[in-house]
Amino acid sequence: MEIMPNEIRPSLGEYFTPSWMADHVVSRSLEKLNKESWKAIDPCCGSGVFLISLIKSILDKHELYSLTIKEKQELLLRILSSVYGIDLNPLSVLTARISYFLAIRPLIDDQKIEIPVYLGDSANIPQKIELDNIACYTYTVETKQGDFNIIFPCNFVESSSFFERMYRLQTTVEAEDPKLLYHQIIENIDKDSINNKIKQSIKILSSKLVELHKNEWDGIWIRITSNFMLIARVKEMDLILGNPPWVKWEFLPQNYAEKIKNLCIDRKLFSGQSYMGAISLNLCALIANVTSDKWLTNKGLLAFLMPKTIMTQDSYAGFRNFYLSDGSRMYLSEIDDWSNAGNPFIVTTEKFMTYFYEKNPVDYSNGIPINLFYKKSNVKITEVNRFHTFEKVKDFFQIKDGMAYQLSENRTGFTLLPERDYTILRKLKLISGTSDYKA
Repeated sequence: MEIMPNEIRPSLGEYFTPSWMADHVVSRSLEKLNKESWKAIDPCCGSGVFLISLIKSILDKHELYSLTIKEKQELLLRILSSVYGIDLNPLSVLTARISYFLAIRPLIDDQKIEIPVYLGDSANIPQKIELDNIACYTYTVETKQGDFNIIFPCNFVESSSFFERMYRLQTTVEAEDPKLLYHQIIENIDKDSINNKIKQSIKILSSKLVELHKNEWDGIWIRITSNFMLIARVKEMDLILGNPPWVKWEFLPQNYAEKIKNLCIDRKLFSGQSYMGAISLNLCALIANVTSDKWLTNKGLLAFLMPKTIMTQDSYAGFRNFYLSDGSRMYLSEIDDWSNAGNPFIVTTEKFMTYFYEKNPVDYSNGIPINLFYKKSNVKITEVNRFHTFEKVKDFFQIKDGMAYQLSENRTGFTLLPERDYTILRKLKLISGTSDYKA
């Protein structure tokens, strides 16, 4: 399902992923993960193509119409606790939720469910803080009428009824009484999870929400803020996957770029070089770093479709080190190279790869495997994109083995070889070295 026009997507750095490619990323990821039970999230889920593929991977193991009511409920709960999505675009979130619902519809009876697809920014997620020994989540929402800060106790945000309670408060906002809104929010929070600092923050929030409504800027801010806070529930993911936006730093809105600048500096993502626009980082790199740092388990896997230039450009020197906030690192373990796959995204000819990252250390000087996909000349990519699974399209591609190496200890850039020939590697190591010339 695709609602957002193709003309708009590229301007946002978004490219609609063909179903067969999402299926390939999912199947390869689950194969590498090698776990019977897992939790997965697409942090930039768009219309939900990766989510549907994840759900399908679970459903395909069962004969749905032979399941008992109890077995269907158990399977439904497993999916709802295993497949998560986030997107910054409200229309995409709505579309993904509908797609998710349709995928699990055969399992639903009359029970209430919360579809775990949330509105939020995966590059800038709620932070955990303590206010007088009470754990809280905090997040700043930006509007044209000014920013406002949300602080709620962790216990409140993580409660199963959080969104439903907040949703009901919309009518109170419309009553334009900040004191009433304040008291109704407070009543929903356990007394043991609140103190004067939290109360003061909620009082300011209540006034801001009512002010937005009075100025006809309200919309559904109470629901939007609730959605943003729900992202704080996300944790301990075995798999993070998807196709995040490919937006270079210089093309980000100025206010947003300033907002996330410190995040990039703290995470050592800028290369520190100034020649040839070397700090021209891509937003997808920040999202990869933030989500891996906050959500990925120690044995988890990150699988992202990202530009091929990440492997070689100086702009990504900092990202290639992939340091996390605790000082540990993520390591590139394997690559699927789609450079010669016929431009599956249609609206862009930028070359891209599937990057598989794990926390297990990898010696890049020994090389990492690349799987190179070559579309055969007897088929058009538009024909390939009509199929929904990689199994249906695999015969349209020739797959070759390649390798990627870091030949110098002084540079993080990779040398890509279209074959796995270690004699070539030895020769390259002999002639590799450093140069003062900046190309």
